[in-house]
Amino acid sequence: MSRIIAIANQKGGCGKTTTAMNLSACLGLRGEKVLLADLDPQSHATVGLAGPTAPDGPGIAELIAGWAGPQETRRTVTKGLDLLSSSWRLADLEIRLTREGAEPTFLLEALRKLPGKYSLTVLDCPPGTGLLTRAALAAADLVVVPMETSYFALYGVGRMLALIEQEESNRRQALPYRILLTLFDRRTNLARRILKQAQEHFSSHLLNTVIAGNVSLREAAACSQPISTYRRRSRGFRDHMELSAEILATLSTAKEMPLAAAGGREWKT
Repeated sequence: MSRIIAIANQKGGCGKTTTAMNLSACLGLRGEKVLLADLDPQSHATVGLAGPTAPDGPGIAELIAGWAGPQETRRTVTKGLDLLSSSWRLADLEIRLTREGAEPTFLLEALRKLPGKYSLTVLDCPPGTGLLTRAALAAADLVVVPMETSYFALYGVGRMLALIEQEESNRRQALPYRILLTLFDRRTNLARRILKQAQEHFSSHLLNTVIAGNVSLREAAACSQPISTYRRRSRGFRDHMELSAEILATLSTAKEMPLAAAGGREWKT
């Protein structure tokens, strides 16, 4: 079974899907065989990597429900990266599973149907704390929480860390997590102040890599490409290559440590 990385934040607009798409592609460039599973019914990662018609085909909803087999639900995006697409059907399935009281383990059980050729699986979670997000945490070996450098960002992170803490209680062991600063503009005093306070507040849980705001990342998504194929001579590509190296190092060395009190609750700027 591949190692599973959940990219999660209950708050929207934090660069979560951009991180999931481009981290996955850069991990593929480093020789990993990566599966990106789009768990957001809005299908932004699916459209951003495979085009606007991609949600029409079978994907993660069909795999979970057993409506389609493993071979039918995946597509190759680029070297080292396959996509398990999302669609509006996933929203309907989540409602049904929630109504039926499904255990969050349903996602891990579905992923185990796939061939064992992947070394890493990246889960792009929807915003919110619903069943799909909780299923992703239940499956994860590492959670990456993107946080944009803005005033209200830590409130979303605090809620996410509380959910991670709940999952730790369920599995009776620690769930490693890392905070990733995104949409960073070093020119502003606020961004520099939040970076400094995040370093003090999260300590070893904060990734050293910082993702700067970069127009090439938006352009790449609009062209349904990862930054690795759209424009390698860009800050966005350099940042995500650096992130991919740090994530691999984190997976190999991360210690299971107790979760501190949810960090965003006492955030002050």
